[in-house]
Amino acid sequence: MLLIELEHDDDDVLRTMAIEMKSKFDKYWFNSEQDDYGMLFAFAMILDPRSKLSVLKYCYESIFGDVEATLRVSDLHLKLEKFYKLYAKTRTSSTLNNTDMAHASNSRAFISSTSTGNRKRKFDYFAEYDDKEASSSFDERSILDVYLEDPKLDRKAELDILAFWKENEHRYKGLSHLARDILAVPLTIVASESTISIES
Repeated sequence: MLLIELEHDDDDVLRTMAIEMKSKFDKYWFNSEQDDYGMLFAFAMILDPRSKLSVLKYCYESIFGDVEATLRVSDLHLKLEKFYKLYAKTRTSSTLNNTDMAHASNSRAFISSTSTGNRKRKFDYFAEYDDKEASSSFDERSILDVYLEDPKLDRKAELDILAFWKENEHRYKGLSHLARDILAVPLTIVASESTISIES
């Protein structure tokens, strides 16, 4: 990267500016205290079908070198997979709760008119249903790998990423919901002037 090169420039002014700007860049994207190194940004890049893991790895190689880049990309892959599993499980629970609320009024009359034994069997049936749904949500963890193994789109192609995930919901299922939630978050949270300013 240009800033890394300029940190060792012979020109004192350019070198000083580059060091200050690189410090701000690292503070914004690579927060060592939280060890997240722009995790949300990285997730968004992975979930862009034009880049996925390979472009992210290329960028990291330019900054950290081959070995460190491989470790960071592998770590991000694992974290995204864990995050997706948690997201899928939470989404399944939320869907079930909404379904229960929607049918609550219709269920009251039936439940009140049944015997204790019938109520027990009814609840046992839904307990099995809950277990089945939870199990299927964990099976979906492989969908992330399916997405990553699919061919990337042309990097230079103009693409509405949110539309892409909506159109491919049938293929990537729950991952499409996670992608749309992440990609809808604005990543620019500081003024553009501040990102290149060397003032404190």
